[in-house]
Amino acid sequence: MLDQIEAFFSLRDRFKRFLAKGAEQPTAETLAGRFFSLFEAHGVHRNQIPRFFGHGLQLKDVQSDDALMQCLTDAHLADACELFNVQRQWLERGEGRAHVRHHFYLQPTAFGAFLDEMLAAGTALPEVVLKVELFGVLAPLSHVDSTLVIAQPIGLLNDEAIYRYHHVDCGPLGYWKSRVSTAALVAQALARKLWINGRNCNAIDSAH
Repeated sequence: MLDQIEAFFSLRDRFKRFLAKGAEQPTAETLAGRFFSLFEAHGVHRNQIPRFFGHGLQLKDVQSDDALMQCLTDAHLADACELFNVQRQWLERGEGRAHVRHHFYLQPTAFGAFLDEMLAAGTALPEVVLKVELFGVLAPLSHVDSTLVIAQPIGLLNDEAIYRYHHVDCGPLGYWKSRVSTAALVAQALARKLWINGRNCNAIDSAH
């Protein structure tokens, strides 16, 4: 179990670097480049995409941007977005935030149902469960929004879990209603015996 947690943190750090790069240069890459980056940020090397993603892709199709563009279809884009919970506009045009944002402000019951839906989906590795991490700024007067990131295992690759990430906006922890709402969301996760961690960030980190 400890090695699985270590692997999760390694993937999470790679994922954060991916978001930071996208925030700095959201339109610098091609469509094919963003497609490759999306998989690699989640721990799937481009040469592993045909094995993990399928959809008729072969090794020769993932050796370059040009080769991928020759066979990339609308179905590839739609299913990749669904697989990793990312926005179609970001993948196609490099615009906006990569990931879908969820909102459960003062709605802990709805958040619990959201968690139950993911738990019911299961995983290819039964002992790997959802992992929840809260990124926020704890300064009393902070107006920086906090984010609850849920890592959902979606499959295995070389005996390592691959995760889909869900971002839940929690509001600024410097505002008492946001703290109450966030505490209620965390309580829903703890009630389901989920592994949870918190991280105090500066304003730049929390934006990612």
